[in-house]
Amino acid sequence: MDSIDADKFWKSILLPLEGEVQDQKFLEGISGERHPVLAFSEDSKRKRIVAISLDFDVRIARTVQSDIQAKYSDYHVIFARPVFFETQLLVANLTSRIKKQEFTLNEIEQWMNGLGGPESDSLKARMTTEMKDFFATAPFPRKATYTQFPFLFLQYLMAAFASFRRSDFWAFLESDPPPDKLISTSDFLLEAENLSDANRGICPIPMYQMTDADLGLFQRCDRDEIQERMSEWGLFQYFFPPRDQLALALIERGIVQSRELEYYINDAPKIGHPFGKQEILTSENSTVETIEELEAMGLTTRVEREILQLTNEGHEVRTKIYGQPRESFTSKLLKIVKLEISTKGWFSINVNSDDEAA
Repeated sequence: MDSIDADKFWKSILLPLEGEVQDQKFLEGISGERHPVLAFSEDSKRKRIVAISLDFDVRIARTVQSDIQAKYSDYHVIFARPVFFETQLLVANLTSRIKKQEFTLNEIEQWMNGLGGPESDSLKARMTTEMKDFFATAPFPRKATYTQFPFLFLQYLMAAFASFRRSDFWAFLESDPPPDKLISTSDFLLEAENLSDANRGICPIPMYQMTDADLGLFQRCDRDEIQERMSEWGLFQYFFPPRDQLALALIERGIVQSRELEYYINDAPKIGHPFGKQEILTSENSTVETIEELEAMGLTTRVEREILQLTNEGHEVRTKIYGQPRESFTSKLLKIVKLEISTKGWFSINVNSDDEAA
């Protein structure tokens, strides 16, 4: 594939977000530092700035975002970041192939020694099959993607490795643990979640899903086509969350009291994320009506008068969008509202307002 116009590519991602894409390549923070970005847009109507970060470490990106947000206090500053492989999906794919939930370092050593034993041929054949399937299904970028952005890709790999070196699991390995110390696959999943963009509310741009056709699409700058493709990835919904899907996500994450759930959902437009089109329900209802209709459809049920939980059907809906960029907004919303409640106090918050901002 011929080289693409990288500047046009990043600006095209911003086209469906209803802001004016800027030519400027930096945003200044309250510190006076000029932070380079790949692209950004300004939506003066909704008072939001969406920037595609050039920072390769998600922790640094979050710090830069805070610096810029402090400068533009009248705006909601929203950060997205190119991600070349999704840590949570990658680790979930890998751990699903491990037949045991727990294992020891001794067992790993015995397994490695078995590669040279009498059954080594069959063991190697099974391992080869598993590895081929892993690399075929794991969220890795295609060659066309990382060859178009080699500098970004290498920097991302270096930052990912540096993050892993700071992880609790790396510290565990360096602590010279006893050979019979149990290691749980759930530990890997938890560590992957801690290292992810979604855990910090930064929107991950799924570069690992880009095909040759997608790279061409983002060169044509067709807003409707780009929005459709971003919606298929669950990327567009980060910026315009559907009320119905957001309600299910929040219930799954522990916001189960109906009036509290209503408040969380209605806060989305107030922090710069206007509601998008409903995906499960056929009508654009209020938040209260949305919660009621999800229950009527059998996706949620009431354990008590005011306490909701997902049904099996509700969990199936959630499973279909696991790991999508939109999930990062749920994390962001939870942290912001919980901070708001902790500083204001729950009883000082009006949970009856139904913000219809668009």
